[in-house]
Amino acid sequence: MKRSHFTLTTALALIFTLSLAAQTGKVKDSEGHSYETVKIGAQVWMAENLNTEKASCEGSAKMTFANGSERGKDATFQDGTPHFAYYQNRPELEFGALYNQSAILQCEVCPTGYRIPTKAEWEALANHLGGVDKAGAKLKRGGSSGFNADMMGHLDTSGSALEGKAVTWWGMAADGSTAYTVELKADGTLTLYEEGNEKWGNYVRCLKE
Repeated sequence: MKRSHFTLTTALALIFTLSLAAQTGKVKDSEGHSYETVKIGAQVWMAENLNTEKASCEGSAKMTFANGSERGKDATFQDGTPHFAYYQNRPELEFGALYNQSAILQCEVCPTGYRIPTKAEWEALANHLGGVDKAGAKLKRGGSSGFNADMMGHLDTSGSALEGKAVTWWGMAADGSTAYTVELKADGTLTLYEEGNEKWGNYVRCLKE
């Protein structure tokens, strides 16, 4: 009986492993950076934060680097033009880049075939994982979804903030007219802001089109 139980357990574990493998993949950005992807429900998400420094922008606009340690309304990151930055100005942390709202609205930052998710698509993700009240814990690193979110904060007028307490990402209005913030706190609280936070620098999780 013990042998049969072991065999059944092993078989179930193998099925789970193969099923999980079928739900994952990779995508590369224009700089050649490779990102893990994960299928959650009917959606395919990047399982890592975007970390590209190059983007195609509208007109003559260019996305440039800004110091993530600067503070105040006069910080370069807050000047209304497209910028990327790194938390505490430390790219070696390898948790991805932070982008200001101008970069999201004026530039194509995601790899080909991927884009910034809309509010409805973030809501679909949360609903698939049991609703906003339950999804947060599953989105955190080690959670059942494979989304693997780390609490690496964001940028605001105070500079780099909230490490270990929360992480924020960008979402897009369906018509592309505005960008908003999705926040996941360390306690699992997931909040989808519909407006405001235009002074924040958020991470990006691209969604397959």
